[in-house]
This record gives sequence, structure tokens and C-alpha cells, in this order.
Amino acid sequence: MPVVEGKRAKAAFAAALLIAVGACASAAEEPTYNPWADEFARVYARAESDLVRAIVVDGELTLAEMREAAEAATACFRDVELEFASVAATVTTITEDGLGGFALQTSHYGYWPDVDPELRSAIADCEFRYWNDLWILWDLIRLNPDGEDFNDLVVDCLVRNSVVPPDFTYRQLREVVDVCAFVYEHDPKHPLTEKELQLLWDQHDWDCRPQLSDGAYLDEGVAWDCQMDPLSH
Repeated sequence: MPVVEGKRAKAAFAAALLIAVGACASAAEEPTYNPWADEFARVYARAESDLVRAIVVDGELTLAEMREAAEAATACFRDVELEFASVAATVTTITEDGLGGFALQTSHYGYWPDVDPELRSAIADCEFRYWNDLWILWDLIRLNPDGEDFNDLVVDCLVRNSVVPPDFTYRQLREVVDVCAFVYEHDPKHPLTEKELQLLWDQHDWDCRPQLSDGAYLDEGVAWDCQMDPLSH
């Protein structure tokens, strides 16, 4: 894979250089372990733009590279909105959230499923081509740099902040969340439209909120923070 081969080449070059200048070291330093190397390789393999491939090929992701990708995606959004003459009605932006992360938002008038399907598809193409995989990878690394089990980190955070007792497990957390799982039984004779299904989903989220045995809700306060950023960056 490009990431691994690149690191081996760098390590070999470093070893040759040390020998040439008579360094005392007997061997080159081992390459630094990257817990996200496999994910970098997957992003490279499915990338739809040369920009994304160039950014991830070295197995590293910097803030400057994220800003470069955000600029490319934003330029793509502008082109799409101009093409569909929808600049005033539909505006897609990528901004830094001030906490080390990024936020992607599409603002529009009316209900999103009512927006021209071709426009929605074109906006999605921009996201997939320049942004989505990098955005996910950036948050994975930022929120969990050592590649630990994220579920364990969430439970540890909940315990650390006294939201749950010390013997609380991820299985128990999953059971609480699953109580509010959205289940829709499709009726072929009376199928719902996309808009009706979305409204049903929204109503479900409003009516059912995962709640711990002591009454604390998982979608607010420290409990929510632990699920979003268990290491409290």
C-alpha cells in the first residue's frame, strides 16, 4: 500500500544516510506506528479526486490539508449552486467549529426532500469527492488519536464523570440506546413518501429519548459530551 511503502522507503533512506556520515547508530529508527494506517489506505483506495489521494498518501492529515480540502469542496458547492441558479435558496458551507473540528451545513428554504433532486445529488457529489472521507478521518484521529476502542472510551468517560456507576458496561449503554431505536414496518400497500418517513422519524426522536435508570438523558449534558468526545478535547 502507498502508506506503508512510503514509510519503508523513508526508513531505508535514513539508515543509508546515517551510515554515510559515520553516525553511531547501528540501524535506522523504526517508523512510528500509525493506528489509523488501514483507514488512510481505505480512504486512498476509494478517493474520487487527486486532491484527496495526495493528502492521505503519506498517512498523515494536517489542519492545513483539511482547510485545503474545505476550500476545494466549497468551490465545488459554489459552482453547483450557480449552475442550478440556487445561490439564494441553497447554500452549502464548511466551517471550523472552534474546537478543532469542522461543520458542514446546507441551508435552504423549505423541506430538504423538496429541493431539486439533481441539485441535492450534485451537492452530495461535491461532498463525496472532496470532503466526507477526510472529515470522518479527521474526527477519528482528533477524538481518538491512539485508535482505542471508542465504545470503551465512552463508558470510561461516563464513569469518570459519575454519570454511571463504576461497574457500568457498554452492553448496558447499548440496551438504553436501543430502547429508542427507530423501527419502521414497511407496508407495500401503503408506502410512505420520503417526506412522510422523515416526519415520522423526527417525531420518533422527539417522543423517545434514551434515559438512564437514574433519569439522566443520554442526549444532553455530560452524557452527550462523553459520546461525542470521550477524551474531552
